[in-house]
Amino acid sequence: MIKEMHETLTDYTKWLNVNSEKNFTLYDYIHGVFQSKNLHPDLAIAFLKLLWPDFIIKDEFVFLKEEFTYNRYQEIISTVSETAEIEYWINLLNIDEVINSDSTETSSFFAVKLSDLWKKKLIIDFPNKRFEVKVIYDEGDSGSEVYITFQQS
Repeated sequence: MIKEMHETLTDYTKWLNVNSEKNFTLYDYIHGVFQSKNLHPDLAIAFLKLLWPDFIIKDEFVFLKEEFTYNRYQEIISTVSETAEIEYWINLLNIDEVINSDSTETSSFFAVKLSDLWKKKLIIDFPNKRFEVKVIYDEGDSGSEVYITFQQS
């Protein structure tokens, strides 16, 4: 079960508790983190590209622009048995590696919301195609990992 957003934001909750007498918002928190960690605005733009990605088309397949390389494409084509798997594997993104979360709940919340955004973007960019966006939970030896991917359906 995915918790409500504020329940998954443990750092934000701590920050709110420290600043409880002020009327801070999530936007104030973002500003505070950018200021206190001296984060470059490019990070915000990079997150926008993750949340609302650019896509490329290669041989009628649709790929995340940031994840596609020709060499990887050739490698996947030579190893998969079904062409439907090509998009699945090239677009597969490990959420835990992107947001570096120790919490499966946080990674799950992020992945579910990200899948909603990707679905909308794919519909807008490719109105004549149908896609399946999947959130995948992998219970491996090193713990739980959360992935997201998409492919045409």
